[in-house]
Order: sequence, then structure tokens, then C-alpha cells
Amino acid sequence: MAQIPAAGRNQGGVELEPFFDRAAITEAVNNWGLWRDTGRWDRLRALFMPGAIMHTTWFVGPATEFVDRSIEAAKRGSRGQHFVGACSIDLNRDRAIAETRMVLLLRAPLQGVESMSRATAAPMTVSSGTRAPGASRCARTSMKKTASIRSIPRPA
Repeated sequence: MAQIPAAGRNQGGVELEPFFDRAAITEAVNNWGLWRDTGRWDRLRALFMPGAIMHTTWFVGPATEFVDRSIEAAKRGSRGQHFVGACSIDLNRDRAIAETRMVLLLRAPLQGVESMSRATAAPMTVSSGTRAPGASRCARTSMKKTASIRSIPRPA
């Protein structure tokens, strides 16, 4: 049976170092959503490199401030669930770019009415500044909304 090599991959087989790098970066992307949704703020902070920038539909600025604002939103009752899709990663020496799809389910007050919202973001792009084995950290994270938010008021 003929094999079709994956684009951008080593055509002669799998090299272990890039394989482990991709695994560590995928873990960082997945942990980002889980740690934010579950309020593991110290772990979320540790995921970002010093001076990292966060870019979402509601915030652009230092990742440290993003975490602080996320904590405040959680204190006000905002709850979200990030569903992160498959991750495509381009490696370039000690840097990498990871892209994935994401769906966000959000429960928060909207004009005084508790609502549930759904937003689809694509791509979620993580530009990693370090690729030490098992220690990928984010230097820049960017999410671009590609579908409008649909709010559904909760029944009384």
C-alpha cells in the first residue's frame, strides 16, 4: 500500500525530539483551557513566559493582566468551558506556532439577565517562546472569533 507523507513532516519517519516537542505544546494548549475553566490560576500564570501577550475577543494585553481579569470575572459568577480541538504545530528551532479550533460555552450576566452563550473561535494560535522538553510556555496567545455569540436566556 502506498503511503502519503504528511505535509511539513519528516518524510523519512518520525523523529523523537519534534514528536516530544509537539506533545508538550499540545499539553500546554489543552491545559490553558482546563486551568482557566477550573480556576487553577497559579498553573495558568505559570503557563506564560514573562512579558507574554494575550489576545482574545475581550482582551488584548499582558497575560498576567488577562489572568487577573479572569479571576475577577470568575468572582462575579462568569463561568466558561473551553473545548479545544486538534492542534497543528509548526516547529522552528526553539520557537513554535500551534493552531487549534476552540468552542467556548459561557454563562454570565448579559444586560442583567443570566445567559448562556456559545462562541466559536478559530484559530487559537499559540506562539511558544521556549521548547525545552516538557516545559513549553506561551509567549503570545491569540484567539479570533469566527462566529457570532449566541445568547440564550435561562428560563425563569
